Amino acid sequence: MLGYLHMSNVLTLVVSVLLYASEIWTLLAADVKTLEAFHMKCQWQILRICWQDHVHNDEVAARTGLHPVMESIRRRREAIFGHVARMSPNIPAHQALRLQVEASVGR
Repeated sequence: MLGYLHMSNVLTLVVSVLLYASEIWTLLAADVKTLEAFHMKCQWQILRICWQDHVHNDEVAARTGLHPVMESIRRRREAIFGHVARMSPNIPAHQALRLQVEASVGR
């Protein structure tokens, strides 16, 4: 029961704060690596596993049943895109989807 309480706390508190407004972030590879490392560290702490136990991250993720951070961000991005795509065409956010940038080459 204690493990379940820890897991629900992580899902409701830590992950929600970690991913706040993540659907609009511009992420670099280093950012993704940092987010995934923090997420994995939280899972290791929940299960009370130390580095000396030689447990692979895949096994830790399987024990907790939590999805990778990037999967959650991808789902959030798809959801916000769907909301914007269904907006009225005169709303600026919807107009930005169809924005074409005129770029000139050279000076």
